[in-house]
Amino acid sequence: MLREDAMAGLSRGLTTTERIIVKELKEQGVLKHVDGHRLSLEKGVISCFCADCDRSADIYAHQQGIVREQCKDPRIHMLADNGGPLLITKNSPANKVGRTRDIDFLDSIAFAIEKKGIQTVALIGHAICGVALEREIGLLRTIALILCAKSRIKQDLKRLDPKVACFYHVDYGEFATDPSRPMKTYFIDKHEFARTFPSQHIFTA
Repeated sequence: MLREDAMAGLSRGLTTTERIIVKELKEQGVLKHVDGHRLSLEKGVISCFCADCDRSADIYAHQQGIVREQCKDPRIHMLADNGGPLLITKNSPANKVGRTRDIDFLDSIAFAIEKKGIQTVALIGHAICGVALEREIGLLRTIALILCAKSRIKQDLKRLDPKVACFYHVDYGEFATDPSRPMKTYFIDKHEFARTFPSQHIFTA
């Protein structure tokens, strides 16, 4: 069951410390502006994200926008669950011991690739995430787990040749520069993350 403090955190934006971390990640080139033209989206995208009812609409709208640049009638195959891509990494702290949610998520991605003919997979983590709060997974660890998920997808589903892109959605809340747009999605640069945070570089691809 979600702790009371974690439940309270779901309705807030970033804390001061979290805002500083996000600002530094942007300055270091880890979080970047999303350039949809760099992705292969002609056939659509398999979007894996958290089911958070307060942020999922904004996440979906962003995905729809970048897919529409290449696919007039955007095909977005949604795979949403609490924690989203944090569930995919083997032995992830987001999963409870003895569960098979990581394998189930991989099976769903494989099914979508095979049945819908979509090769591009978008892994979208976010802040503030209730699962991350409950499991005490910080921002840097969250990003590392998303990148680990990418590695696992490319390794375990190699026969399907998936193209995987990683994103991070941020809810700035009351601290947003533009109050009318308190949320923003960024591209995660794997190489910059590994260079800047070598101790977090636990992913293999």
